[in-house]
Amino acid sequence: MKERIYADNIKVVSFDIFDTLILRPFVKPTDLFGLIEQNEKRPGFSKARIEAERKAREKKGHGVRLNEIYEMIPDYKGLMDIECRYEIDLAILNQPILDELLGLYEDKTIVIASDMYLPEDVLAEILSKFDIPYHKLYVSSSLGIAKHDGRMFDMILQEFSIKPEELLHIGDNKYSDVRTPRSMGILTEYHEKPIKSYLRRNADERRFYKRSGSLTSSIIVSMDMVREENQDVWWDIGERYGGPLTYSYSKFLVDHTDDSSLLLFAARDGYTLMRAVESLGLTNDSKYIYVQRLFSKVLHDEDVLKGRTIALPSRFSDSVGYKRTMMRLKTILSFFSRDLNLEKLDDGTSLEKAYNLNRGRIAALCRKARADYNHTLCELCGDRKIELVDCTTMRHSSQKLVEKTIGRGIHAHNLLILRDYDRGLSFDCLYQWPHTFIGWSRVDIPEFLLCSPELPVCGWSNGKPVFDDDAPSFEKDRAQHYPDVSDGELKYIERMTTIFSDHLPVFDYIDVNRWVLLSAAKGTRYRNLLKDIKWASGADHSDWAPIIPWDGMINRLKRISIDFLSKLNDD
Repeated sequence: MKERIYADNIKVVSFDIFDTLILRPFVKPTDLFGLIEQNEKRPGFSKARIEAERKAREKKGHGVRLNEIYEMIPDYKGLMDIECRYEIDLAILNQPILDELLGLYEDKTIVIASDMYLPEDVLAEILSKFDIPYHKLYVSSSLGIAKHDGRMFDMILQEFSIKPEELLHIGDNKYSDVRTPRSMGILTEYHEKPIKSYLRRNADERRFYKRSGSLTSSIIVSMDMVREENQDVWWDIGERYGGPLTYSYSKFLVDHTDDSSLLLFAARDGYTLMRAVESLGLTNDSKYIYVQRLFSKVLHDEDVLKGRTIALPSRFSDSVGYKRTMMRLKTILSFFSRDLNLEKLDDGTSLEKAYNLNRGRIAALCRKARADYNHTLCELCGDRKIELVDCTTMRHSSQKLVEKTIGRGIHAHNLLILRDYDRGLSFDCLYQWPHTFIGWSRVDIPEFLLCSPELPVCGWSNGKPVFDDDAPSFEKDRAQHYPDVSDGELKYIERMTTIFSDHLPVFDYIDVNRWVLLSAAKGTRYRNLLKDIKWASGADHSDWAPIIPWDGMINRLKRISIDFLSKLNDD
């Protein structure tokens, strides 16, 4: 290796700082200004800061100082110290290069050489943060000279009384770190910027970033670059794709909840979210509750409660009504199947007959289950202010169920709303899809990533949900793997809080969703696993379809038709 040949000859090793020893959690260094603009609520700062640096460099060259940049944007001068703080706090150690290079040259004199506008004391604090050993720090903003034109290298050679061939410089800039010192006879090692190497190797991720170039995509890609590979593929899916999704919604919840409220996390979507908001510092009293559509559709069905007959419409003259009633009967009979000792029925005539023969007993069972369910939920809520945390909704069925049960209004937080639906409800959302059908095809993978290791709920008994032990094998497999997915998502949030600390960003959901869908892109190691995951639209979980809706036209049409009937049945 060339490093070992150099090791016998060199006396001093010079390192560049940014993109060599130190990384930033962004694709472009200027993305830092976008985060400052967002967090400090200073519109226009990012664009002004970039333009000010360009003009300052035109006047001052590579020795420009940070204060000279800010002199050109007096309206934002108060952000100069804040920028320095962000640079220090968000710096990430490039551990592989530190281990490799400082280990190789530990017996040499180490110096740091940087063409950088930041003050020397800021760079010294960043190096000290990671205990990076060095003999002397050379910074263009302090010295007024730069690597770019070679004068900083002249100073190093003179101060250490060494020949050019006794100095090795290591950096990522092909001009300042390679071309200029080589022209002076100095030995060099070029190390490509880690983010450049990452984007060159990962075509899907590169296209994702180029599509928007946003602050959100910049951070997501950078966080993916610095993650540690996990051998557990389900953990990997959770950390890489579920992590940004879970973080974005959890951050939204932290920013939008009342500290005094009791937070109710709707099962199954709230399983990981409940853990995530706590790791982000939310201190509210929180409860995990079961408010599936199933309970609303069965326990508040007046025909069922009063033992009325349910008749199937004509299959030919009213095909939509026939299918809706079929779904309704299947849901009711499935809910009470254990008490009635009924086998699973699929055809309309058998469903209609089974229900009407047992409608008196079903009514009694329904009233008992409803009273028990209402008591459980009312006792849990008491008279406290309630905020419900749910994920994807179209008709706010979970919120309406809670309000109907406890007899008063609550506020709900939703990850996604698939259509405009108000009717006096109090709620907010991270994002509302402008086109419902497009929304349906984009929510199944996020729904899987925000799930739980529980099997589907199929009933209620003695203050607890009844889980479907007869669920399909693919659903049991999903439940078995999900704890690893959830743990991966929590690991991502841990890394976000470690790196960004008090400067946590707000993510744009559209970019997050696009990133999540990369998990199912053709050629990924995750696609075949996700193809085996299925999702049920109906409340009775009798209809299942793959969560990758674009995987074949037949599956896509099936997904749309099942969803369409399910949404109609919610009216």
